[in-house]
Amino acid sequence: MKLKTPINLAILVPLFFAVLGLSSCNNGSTVDYAKEESWIIRTETPTYAYDCFYLVPTAWFSTDSDAPMYINIDDEDFISRAQLDYEYQAKILENQCNMYAPLYRQSNAFKCLSVSLEEQEEINLRTPYQDCVEAFEYYLNHYNNGRPFILAGHSQGSNMIKYLLRDYLKDKKEIRDRMIATYAPGYSFESSFFEENSFLSFAQQPDDVNVVISWNCEMQKIDGTLGSYNRVCHAGALSINPISWSHDGVLVAQDDARNLGSALLPDQKFSTQTVYDYNRHYEVLIVGVDSDAYLSSGIGETSLHGYDWIFFLNNIRENVALRAETFLNR
Repeated sequence: MKLKTPINLAILVPLFFAVLGLSSCNNGSTVDYAKEESWIIRTETPTYAYDCFYLVPTAWFSTDSDAPMYINIDDEDFISRAQLDYEYQAKILENQCNMYAPLYRQSNAFKCLSVSLEEQEEINLRTPYQDCVEAFEYYLNHYNNGRPFILAGHSQGSNMIKYLLRDYLKDKKEIRDRMIATYAPGYSFESSFFEENSFLSFAQQPDDVNVVISWNCEMQKIDGTLGSYNRVCHAGALSINPISWSHDGVLVAQDDARNLGSALLPDQKFSTQTVYDYNRHYEVLIVGVDSDAYLSSGIGETSLHGYDWIFFLNNIRENVALRAETFLNR
C-alpha cells in the first residue's frame, strides 16, 4: 500500500520532534489555573458522565543551544503547537468526555534526554510535574465533582502522567478508584514500574478498567530487523496493541475488522504487532508501514513516535467508550 500524507508535514514537525522540544524562558513564576488562558480546553458545563484530563507532548522546539531548561506557558508559539497537538490527539474524545487539558511549563527535552534517567527525572519533577500537579488538583477541586475520569497524554505528557500515578495518586485511593483508565503512549511504563507500584496494573484486555495503557510505535527495517534505539523506551517497557488491546504478540492484519483506522488518515490502515526486542529488552508496537515517510527523526532509528495517537484515533475513541461503559455499569 502506498503511503499518503493528507496532513501538512510542516504542521506535523512539532509533533514529530515532540521530545526534542527546547525551552523558551522561565522566570520562576507559577501558573494560575484559575485563568482560562492556562488551559487548552476546560469544559465549564459538563454534559457527559466522565471526564478526560489530558497532558500534551512537548509542544516547543528550537535550534537555539542557549535555550533555558523550561518554557513559560505564555509563549505564543508554544501555545499554538500545544493546541495543534490537542487537535491531533485528544480532540477525538470531545463527543464523549468532558475535556480538560492544561498548559504546563515543559522541560527542554533536547537537554533532558542527553543526561542519565536519574537526572532526567530530577529535571522533570521540578517545574513540569509541579505544574501538572497544580493543574490536576485544580481540575479535581473545581471541575471533576466526583465523576469518573480518563487520564491521557503523549510523550512528555505521558511522562508527567507516570509521575502523577506513582507519586500523587499513590496515597489517594478514593481518587484512583474513579480512574477509568490511563492512556499514555509515547513513553515507557516498565514491568518494574508495576512491581514497585502494586496498586497499578498494565492493561491485558479491551475492557479492563483502573489500568494503564501504553505503546511505542516503530516500523521494521527493510531486512525485517528492528531499530537500534528509541529515546523514549527504557528497559522493561511494555506496549499494548491499540487494535486488539492486548500485548500477546499476535499480529493484527491490516484488513482486520477491528482496525478502524484514523480520523486524520482516511483510507490508511496498517498491521500491528507487539514485539519484544531481545537486544533492547523492551516491547515495541510494530506498525506495518511500507515507507519511512512517517519516521520521527531524533526519537529513534525506526521510531513512529509522532503517530502513536494518530494511527489509532478511531480505535482509541471506541476503546475509551468501551472501558467507560464497563466502569459505569460494574
